Amino acid sequence: MSPTNPDPPASFPVTISPSRGAAEAAIEAAVRGALLGVIDPELGESIVDLGMVRAVSLVDDKMSVEVALTIAGCPLRGQIKADVERRLNGLPAVAEVVVTTGVMSPDERAAVMSRARHHAPERSQAST
Repeated sequence: MSPTNPDPPASFPVTISPSRGAAEAAIEAAVRGALLGVIDPELGESIVDLGMVRAVSLVDDKMSVEVALTIAGCPLRGQIKADVERRLNGLPAVAEVVVTTGVMSPDERAAVMSRARHHAPERSQAST
């Protein structure tokens, strides 16, 4: 990532088991769309756009989501977990959501903070 383009790829694996054929693409799109609505309360951006979602898996009707937080003692951990659960529990293929959290590496954290600083003026102008 260069300083002129601090945007991380908004990509993470979505694993679905057992196979659901043609429905998999719709499930994956719904998961990605739902997670785009989860906003990091401190940074003001989607956890997807910030690169905080590491992986998602759906086994039968149980969805597991791995989210990387900027620091181990993140005071907003509970709010982010609750937002992820709330967004995904509404999906038709999901009966249970389990969110696990990890911590970003120093390089990942630096990239997220760079992106947040880069986009702060845009958010400031949008709110005025």
